[in-house]
This record gives sequence, C-alpha cells and structure tokens, in this order.
Amino acid sequence: MPGIKNLFLLLGTAIAGLLLLHPGAAKAFFPKTQEVADKLNANYEKLGSWRVHLQLNGTWDQEIRCWRKKNLWRQEWVDSAAGASRVLRAGVGSGRRISAVFPVSADIPFPPLNLDWVSAPRKEWRSLEIEDQVKSYQFLGDRPCIVLGAKYGQSERSQVWIDLERYVPLRLITPSGIIWRWAEYYSLGNHLLPTRLIIEFPQGK
Repeated sequence: MPGIKNLFLLLGTAIAGLLLLHPGAAKAFFPKTQEVADKLNANYEKLGSWRVHLQLNGTWDQEIRCWRKKNLWRQEWVDSAAGASRVLRAGVGSGRRISAVFPVSADIPFPPLNLDWVSAPRKEWRSLEIEDQVKSYQFLGDRPCIVLGAKYGQSERSQVWIDLERYVPLRLITPSGIIWRWAEYYSLGNHLLPTRLIIEFPQGK
C-alpha cells in the first residue's frame, strides 16, 4: 500500500508540474488586465479634487504646491527659505495641456504627483507604450506586485508595478527611461495616498 500511495503522489506532482508549465494554465494565475485597472481606479475615482504640498528632497527651502479639481490644475514653485513664501514659478492647465505660466518665459512641468492617470489606467498605459498583456509577479522591497509590460529582469521596457494587496501604483517606467516611484502610503479616509515620490532620470539625477 505505501508503494501505491507514493505512486499516486508522484503522479499528482507530475500532473501539477505539467499544468504549471502549460501556457494556458500559467495565464490563469494572473488577474485580467482590466480587473487590475478597475481595482486601481476604484481607489481614486472619488478623489475629484485635492491640494498637496511637496518638499523637495526633504528640505523646507523650496516646495511645490499643487491644486487639482477634476481635470483642472494649478501649481506653484515656492521659495520659503526666508520664512516668507515667494512664488518663483507658477502654471495652470487642464489635463496634459498647460494654459499659462508665470513668468511668461518659464518652462514648467506637469504637476509632479502624476496620479491623475489612475482614473483611466489602460488609456495611459497605451500612451506610455506599456504592453499590458505582458505580465509577471515580482517584489518591490517587501511588497508583492503584478508588473504589467515586462517579465523579470526586463528593466529597459515601459512598465507599471501595482501593489497586489492594496492596488496602488508603486513604480512606473516610461519609454524615455524615467522612473516614478511612489512610496510610504498612508490612508486618508478610503484613499491610500503616497507621502514620498522619487523620480529617477536616465542621467542619474
């Protein structure tokens, strides 16, 4: 009898191994891309307006103040080193469009928090050339993630890392090689919001 039990155990292990190696079975282990997008969107769809102050590199000398109401936004780069807030640059816009800047000759980027895309994740992934049908499971620190757009070790591809337990973005790599990293999330009501943002440029800045 022990021999028969061992035989069944070996057969069961072999069958399980073949199922895992079968491409169709492997796909079944990954959530559908639309399901990931929907869960991500559910965390932020009711966050229609917000205001945030960002300190640069943890200092109080300069900060970026951002306001957003639906698709409209305003941001100011402020020098607060002397105790008085002096606006160095400012800009207003809608979505991806910059409507006006101060001073007129200033070059001002889009609001750096860069979380507005979670309202329509798949549209943004397409614009960033992320092949969201390519998937892998990976860890970012101690956080389990589903990675859309890349397999393990493909760091040069456009990709997005989503926390599998909380469904919040943790890393985004754009076609130009810029890496966005959102960290240290905290809960505000039903919204999980990042308190730390790291942007890495290809030149190492």
